Amino acid sequence: MKKTIFLVLIVFAAALFVGCNQGKVVAKVDGKVITESDLKAEIDNLPANLKPFASDPGIRKNILDNMILDKVIMGYAEKEGITKKKEVLEAAKETEKSIRAEIESQLAMLKKQQERISEMSQKEAVMKEVFEKGVNFAEIPVTEAEIKDAYDRYSARRKSQDPNAKVELLAQIKDNLKLGVARQKWVEQLKAAAKIEIEEKAFELPAAPLNSGIKLEAPKK
Repeated sequence: MKKTIFLVLIVFAAALFVGCNQGKVVAKVDGKVITESDLKAEIDNLPANLKPFASDPGIRKNILDNMILDKVIMGYAEKEGITKKKEVLEAAKETEKSIRAEIESQLAMLKKQQERISEMSQKEAVMKEVFEKGVNFAEIPVTEAEIKDAYDRYSARRKSQDPNAKVELLAQIKDNLKLGVARQKWVEQLKAAAKIEIEEKAFELPAAPLNSGIKLEAPKK
């Protein structure tokens, strides 16, 4: 009797463990379940700039609707034998290859960025200190004409991005514009005082391959 109870408890615990792994069922499509963990995985695959929107119940419902639609279409394809077609399997392999190559490329880029984290962090901290505390930009003379010119360029840029954009009045952003002009003048002065050498050949267009029929020329100066 004790042995039977023990076996029942083991079976119950195993079922509970499996159920926990699968997560709460949020939808069923022709007997196939979609769990909370499936939905979370789908949200995790969203681009970083879209993930915050997934906290909205309506957006989550839309994501679930798309998952349901996927299952409906895939169910139809399986029923019709489309998923086993030679050309479909070959196309799937090519797509997988392409995705893997893209992922490897992204990982390589992330690795390079990771190697430069220390350098980039120091640069950001130094730049912030220089522009916020390291230089007294109020001492750099800025004329009213320069401020007006900066405002006109800012206004034109805003309008080119959005013709209906409401541009702030000059008086509202005058101090920021003055600071921006002062910073730009300081940077230009710093650059003029530095010894800068540019290897122009590095920017010349390469010669065209023989018999290519295309002649590449460096831009005229």
